[in-house]
Amino acid sequence: MSLAQRLPFYYGWTIVSAGFMTMFVSNGTAFWGLQVFVGPMQDDTGWTRASIMGALTVRWIVGGAGGLLLGFALDRRHGPVLLLIAGTLLDGGSTAALY
Repeated sequence: MSLAQRLPFYYGWTIVSAGFMTMFVSNGTAFWGLQVFVGPMQDDTGWTRASIMGALTVRWIVGGAGGLLLGFALDRRHGPVLLLIAGTLLDGGSTAALY
């Protein structure tokens, strides 16, 4: 007997709650914990606090729009394969840009 058959409620709610808790912890840490790192980032880069926060705002906007586009692409035929290829190229290009 599978776990989904033994639970007294719909199994999908466990996945929803696990996703919620993951987002709660990761977004809370990224948003509230960021303030700890802004001072050292200012010292290292010479950027102002506004430029650091502006860069992070752009990152969040691009991430949100990118998530919508990637979700649409993944629903298509061969979506996971295309995502694997694109992710590999993006990661390789990012690593090469470090040198």
